[in-house]
Amino acid sequence: MNSSKLKFGPSQTTQLPVITLTSGTLGTTPTVLTTLRLDSSYLRSPCVKLDFVTNFNVFGITAGSLKFQVYKKFDNQSESIPVGPSWTFGPIAIGYQPISFFVADCDMTCCSNQTCCTYIVEVSAAELAVAEVGYATFANSMLAATISSGSECGCK
Repeated sequence: MNSSKLKFGPSQTTQLPVITLTSGTLGTTPTVLTTLRLDSSYLRSPCVKLDFVTNFNVFGITAGSLKFQVYKKFDNQSESIPVGPSWTFGPIAIGYQPISFFVADCDMTCCSNQTCCTYIVEVSAAELAVAEVGYATFANSMLAATISSGSECGCK
């Protein structure tokens, strides 16, 4: 029998410190925006659709772009595994900007003995801006998962 499950993570707000994008403060150091822990032990051939949404508020930074990446990490692993390609948002503009994207994870074959995993959304600078100082807030960042089982989800 095929089944599905819908799960939402908690809403989180991340205030980035006063930053100068050219100084690399946001640069190459990723910032975790939200996480979601899933248990797929009761599903056969699970496939997970992850939906991310956040409200991005910017003051004083008017150039550059951001790179978002979703990762998964199983309980007994030390390394996180990228899920899908990274997602780029830009150019950055002053004000409120809603951001959303989704990614599918149907590569659950590596986790036959690892049924619990945590999905992580990180952000970093994709393209550095000219020397501008400002701040940014990612408000109400949330990750939601729709999990399906069975061959109809496309998992092999």
